[in-house]
Amino acid sequence: MAVTIKQLLEQINTLHTNNHINTDRAYILLHNMRYFLTEKQNRNSELTDKEIAIFKTCFSRIARYRSSTREAHLAATQERMIQDGDLQNFWNLIETDAKFEALRLQDTSLELWNEIANLMHDDTLTQLPANVGVVCIDMVNDFFSNEFNGENPTLPVCSTEKVAGDTTKLIFSASSPQNIVYTIEGHTPEKLGGSAWSKPDEKTHKFGPLPAEVCKHHPQAGGVCWGPHCGRDMFGADIIPGLPLHPEAYFLIKGTQPFNHPYGAGDLFNYNLALRLKSVGIDTIIAPGVASTHCVKDTAQQTMAGGLNVIVPLNCTAGIFLQDVMRQIFGAEYDENKDYNADPVAIRKIIFNIESIRNFAEHGNTRFTPGTDAEYANRLRVIENTDAFTINEAISSFSHKRLRLTNA
Repeated sequence: MAVTIKQLLEQINTLHTNNHINTDRAYILLHNMRYFLTEKQNRNSELTDKEIAIFKTCFSRIARYRSSTREAHLAATQERMIQDGDLQNFWNLIETDAKFEALRLQDTSLELWNEIANLMHDDTLTQLPANVGVVCIDMVNDFFSNEFNGENPTLPVCSTEKVAGDTTKLIFSASSPQNIVYTIEGHTPEKLGGSAWSKPDEKTHKFGPLPAEVCKHHPQAGGVCWGPHCGRDMFGADIIPGLPLHPEAYFLIKGTQPFNHPYGAGDLFNYNLALRLKSVGIDTIIAPGVASTHCVKDTAQQTMAGGLNVIVPLNCTAGIFLQDVMRQIFGAEYDENKDYNADPVAIRKIIFNIESIRNFAEHGNTRFTPGTDAEYANRLRVIENTDAFTINEAISSFSHKRLRLTNA
């Protein structure tokens, strides 16, 4: 009997448990397997013999990879307990086997990625220039409503459907894997020395708001206490199912420091994202993700301070508590009936805070020379959609501006 998509999805869900690492090779492959099958299902398309063979190889590679890493961990434990020359040689052998299986798993991941790319070919944009990166910001389960969390995220920003499709097109439009970055908010659980907002309720084992007395003693994140969310290596910190993960992309996990809640992924002191991107020739990023009022805003400000141009696409982002933020910004001109998520002027007002940008530039990393207010103002574009024409216009506007300044 032929293998069905439903059977494969059930097998994947059995393997994909909470006992995993958010950026582990096996997890990334399982994530993409589920993504590919869901896309085929949505298109009412049957699996080909080649695709079935690839999936059989995927399951085999995952089993061998997990087995080899368990043996390597066991050997390392034994090595610490018994100092023995022969055991050292045995450990070297096991470690080599684990590395070999990791490489085989990576090869299989790339083979599956090519199948996904072929499936999505008609839906993608034209290829982005080599100097443009795509930084997907905190697109994790705890911020999105979707079928896997029962439509009940811990900190609801928007639905998966609002941003996943257009962000996926941007990912496939990147000129190479080194131009793709996924940031993950992954707080260290409190039992491992992490923050109180990563600890689920002891009775229900679910995340929820922190009690008032706890908030009083933990005024992190600018006086806002969000409650437990995005526990590292837990479901809430997994990338949403509707977004494919390039196996060779750069994964940046932030917020792991105890009792520290950084919003931005471009913190020049802690993460050096701007330095990394510039080292591979990237001077402009497109920044889809959530939330425009917090993590997208700070990441944009920090990377602008690091000398990069930033494009924020409104069809790939949304804000949390956006109306409250807009009420503060617009004052008497605030319109409660307006959808500020779709207003480029409003979102630009949120992101372009010259005082914050200057502060990041001056105190984040001494290797950057702070720019002028006019230079910072020219590093940001907020666009309404990600069609090829709009993206190209935004990208070219940066170089045109630089050209005019040079000629002047």
